[in-house]
Amino acid sequence: LGDFTKYTNKSLLRIGNKPAISYIVESYPIETKYVITLGYFGTQVKDFLEIAYPEREFEFVWVEKFEGEGSSLLYSISHAKKSLQEPFIFHASDTIVIEEIPAPTENWNAGYKGSGSSSYASFDVLGEKISILYEKGNLNPDFLHIGLVGINDYKIFWDLVEVTLKEQNFAFHLGDVDVLKKMITKANFKVYHTKNWYDIGNVDKLTEAKSALD
Repeated sequence: LGDFTKYTNKSLLRIGNKPAISYIVESYPIETKYVITLGYFGTQVKDFLEIAYPEREFEFVWVEKFEGEGSSLLYSISHAKKSLQEPFIFHASDTIVIEEIPAPTENWNAGYKGSGSSSYASFDVLGEKISILYEKGNLNPDFLHIGLVGINDYKIFWDLVEVTLKEQNFAFHLGDVDVLKKMITKANFKVYHTKNWYDIGNVDKLTEAKSALD
């Protein structure tokens, strides 16, 4: 996001009348426990959440290596393993969904029907189940992968996180999709079709989100 995040974390960028992370926090019931991984300008994120939401329960997990060699989205996710030994939802910090999000009572992956598969991972479904996940660039997938996943079979997930990091020698490109591609061969995943998704992960999409939510 270039200069937009030169002095702050992208989750604190203002979208409409509040920071992006507020949309995420407020998507869930007030009794939700949040596990927040912190790296880039992490203190700003921690301070904001504690001041803005004193009634909510946050656990903050610091990621010591959040940029450069050895860092990756998956490496950051792995730091939450100890805190998430139960069904949970993975919600990327640049994903805003304006609708009710289901509980992780089963495995599900949020998908959005639209263009842009050159910029996003994606997946196809067979019946109600996800059949295959693709890296960026697949043509005409059933859904775009938006970075919102319900994990019921958490033991399988965490085992595969560890395996994937070691197999790929902690490569920079690793993310949730690398684990989910393996996991769908071991556990069923349903699609959660979201119709109101806003991405703030690049400048063009951030501008669209600002326009739509102002």
